[in-house]
Amino acid sequence: MSDWISKTLYSNGVLKNKLHIHDAAELEKKENELSARNALFLLQKSRR
Repeated sequence: MSDWISKTLYSNGVLKNKLHIHDAAELEKKENELSARNALFLLQKSRR
């Protein structure tokens, strides 16, 4: 694996993230939750 790629992954292969979540399933769940929240915010903002 390229050196720059290994610097972006935790030892278990999960992409390093600002939430410091090391479990892939937990990270996916949180990303989906945050994306849905942001989408709802933008939809509500556009109605004003």
